[in-house]
Amino acid sequence: MKIVRTLIVMTRRAKFGEAMEEIVIATGPSGRTGVEAKGARAIEIYLSRVLGVSTRVRVARSYERLGDLLRTQSADFGWLPPAIFVRTESQHGVRVLLATVRNEQASFSSALFCEATSEFKELADLCGSRAVWVSPGSCSGYLYPRLLLRDAGLDPSQLFAEQRFVDSHQAVIEEVVSGRADIGATYLRGAPERPRAADLGGDESRNAGLRILGHRGGIPSDAICAAPKVPEALARKFEEALLGLSEAEGGAAILGELFDAQAFAPISSEAYMDVRRALAAEEAGSVI
Repeated sequence: MKIVRTLIVMTRRAKFGEAMEEIVIATGPSGRTGVEAKGARAIEIYLSRVLGVSTRVRVARSYERLGDLLRTQSADFGWLPPAIFVRTESQHGVRVLLATVRNEQASFSSALFCEATSEFKELADLCGSRAVWVSPGSCSGYLYPRLLLRDAGLDPSQLFAEQRFVDSHQAVIEEVVSGRADIGATYLRGAPERPRAADLGGDESRNAGLRILGHRGGIPSDAICAAPKVPEALARKFEEALLGLSEAEGGAAILGELFDAQAFAPISSEAYMDVRRALAAEEAGSVI
């Protein structure tokens, strides 16, 4: 199966330095299918007009597949979770352009949660429980909650009786709500000092029966990245287009529907140093 369809529009504008075919933007699974599809179509129209090149959004079936699309040049740009960006940058030269801004911040927090009626009172009580995670490449849905456990002197590789990945934040919440898992991890909305269940990502109506056991902040936001072979002129034009999206007609709706964000902001690779620490801890399997 051919990953990227060729054709549609060709441009020979000198500002991009070479002929360009269709531009492909890769995003990961969000669990917000209807809203996500609406936002994807809207940004395709917006960027096609601003860049003068037909633009298509491609949703990857997993976060690992998302990184592969940029690595193999099957996508030109990508909306990458922090850990996926760090891995693809070090291994394949993907470069960061922008970070998403939510609640006026380019960083966010993660939380470990359980059912409100659960017997778990503190992190040490999780011994022998069933855990469900988003994916190995998710900071808020895997890496940072496991750092939280390590910082408490617990070894996440030995703590649980069962661990599974379900590839989306919404699916993690559904697994805990249904009773198929005892503990889950997801992101927190905003930057609450004392987070409540209502602050958990996903459908607020389903969060009412949940309880937060612990949380950890300082996660840099998702990164908008360029594949290694994208011409610098096109990368700069793409960056300018996204920076202007919040001021464009209908731009706020696109940001909310596709990116669950308010705006984009410039960011550097150095902002992701703590993510590298989380990945190193996971690879070493050590208690910090």
